[in-house]
Amino acid sequence: MIRTTISSSTRKPGTFIEFDKTSRSRGLVPLNRVVGLVGMKSSAGTQAAATPIQVTSEAEADLLFGKGSELAIMCRAALKQAAKQAGAAPALWGVCLADGGTKATYTMTVTGPATEAGDVEFTICGRTIRAGVANAASAITVAASIVAAIKQYGYQYLPVTAAVGGGGSEHIVTLTAVNGGTNGNDIKVPVIVKYPAGIAVAVANGVSGATAYDLTVSLDVMNDRIYHAVAVANHIANDISDLKAYATARGGAAAKAWTICYVAETGTLATATALASGSNEMDVCMLSAEGFVNMPGEIAAMVAMAVEAETDVAKSFDGVELDLYPPPAASVPTDTEIETALAAGTTPLTVNAAGDKGKIVRLVTTLTTISSAPFEDLLDISNVRSLYYVGWQCDAAYALHFPRAKKNERTREAIKSVTLDVLYKCEELEILQNVDAHKSEVLVEWDTVVKTRANVGIPASVVPNLHQACGVVYLQIE
Repeated sequence: MIRTTISSSTRKPGTFIEFDKTSRSRGLVPLNRVVGLVGMKSSAGTQAAATPIQVTSEAEADLLFGKGSELAIMCRAALKQAAKQAGAAPALWGVCLADGGTKATYTMTVTGPATEAGDVEFTICGRTIRAGVANAASAITVAASIVAAIKQYGYQYLPVTAAVGGGGSEHIVTLTAVNGGTNGNDIKVPVIVKYPAGIAVAVANGVSGATAYDLTVSLDVMNDRIYHAVAVANHIANDISDLKAYATARGGAAAKAWTICYVAETGTLATATALASGSNEMDVCMLSAEGFVNMPGEIAAMVAMAVEAETDVAKSFDGVELDLYPPPAASVPTDTEIETALAAGTTPLTVNAAGDKGKIVRLVTTLTTISSAPFEDLLDISNVRSLYYVGWQCDAAYALHFPRAKKNERTREAIKSVTLDVLYKCEELEILQNVDAHKSEVLVEWDTVVKTRANVGIPASVVPNLHQACGVVYLQIE
């Protein structure tokens, strides 16, 4: 039916032309993706705690949150991943927590003197650093060279600062976590790769980081926009509970701010699977990165950015590479461990074919049961993203087509038509399938209690991932 806004009371003769810019529109709306990161700042950071702010560069992250701080390093990881997917990067926002708690320390004790020139080569969280050593250099001189090499490498890339001891301890280098709290214990003890003859470097844990910090204050302020992904540095059971509560609140029928939260665990697979089992939520992804030397916050931020930089919500992330430092060979998950992880709703990370980077095996949510019964329909993150995409598109279509609508049969038919149009467009994008087969299931009913409400049934047959192709080679001898 053609509708015009020319008033029926207009009596002046003439011809009239007008433009309907909305009612015939049948396209989908673009969704501007947003990734939110939550972590600690340092005292040098200029940004106020619990105040979301957009981050567009590494230098900006260093200024806002302080060089080497948990959140600044997370931002670096996310921006690094975004650069691999140029042109599709989502907006990046950071929410910092104030620094606090006891800072973890690590020591590098040098003995000497050197009997040849060379380098002390070592890694901190996977970053390779080399300190030059002259022949006959004393242990004290080598320790000072190590500190100088760390500073030259750049504190913006490292979660620690370095200094030599005093009062007879000048041969000992102490690495101190930039941030206080238990997350400092995630810093991998420096690994010594080599040193010249006559020199030895012994590495040890020093002071343990203490005081776990609460995410709720930061999550509470993240209601200013839709964060399609939220990655955090924390990774204990309380944090999972906080994220579940946040996702539930933001994913309400009125808020429609659906989000997926990412948490990484670099400890044992058993720890990661226990956290995943305690989550059992389609809005939470638990990443098992056993033995990986990057910080958990870095890993979570990188995966979140990789997901939201992918505009095709129905695609899987099987084999997607992450620019992570590889773990020791003994920590690379076996096939049995991978199956254990996936069955528990845990996303296992492994190494790529070249052995120089990390990669996702299969990206899954932690939802594996409903009412204690096995349920894997929303295990793949693509199924969840597809549902959210359809929800946002239907919401946008209803807002566009039915402002100030009347409750009548014409409106009911129009709602059904608009809903089907959205579903067909999603089918064209290979996000949904079999729309015709489920066409009769698109129902528009008047609510029997709230007389001014229409309830719409929207069947969404998502296009599932293809994870396996099984070939059989038949032997033929002729």
